[in-house]
Amino acid sequence: MFILKIIGFILLAYFIYSEVLEVNRYTYKQYRYEFFNTQNFVITVIGYVLLFIGDMWYADALQVDADILNGQVLMALGAMLVIYVVYTNITNTTLFFGIVMSSLQLLLYIPLSVLSMFILVIVIGFAAETKPVYVVNR
Repeated sequence: MFILKIIGFILLAYFIYSEVLEVNRYTYKQYRYEFFNTQNFVITVIGYVLLFIGDMWYADALQVDADILNGQVLMALGAMLVIYVVYTNITNTTLFFGIVMSSLQLLLYIPLSVLSMFILVIVIGFAAETKPVYVVNR
């Protein structure tokens, strides 16, 4: 059963990837704009990270009765970045197509954002050549 789940996940990922390519082909042919591009993805990931950190900061500040403005500012900046991506999509396509596809795009970017953050941490760890710490004077 586990193998069937893996095969199903791989087929789902392939289907989503092929649909993303098809949407990009259509939007480039119709509007001269690639809907799923690296710039939109990076801006959305930064927006999602700011929303997540801002929410954590806001919740922590509420628990200890501290200043909640820091978390609210981070959440506002994250929301502005995500709204900017939606605005860019709408201005480069039509209103209906931009809203519908932007909502699908933002839903697709949620798991990809989490995955990219894990990959970024691993890459930074390898780039920093982290090594174990040994205590010498015991």
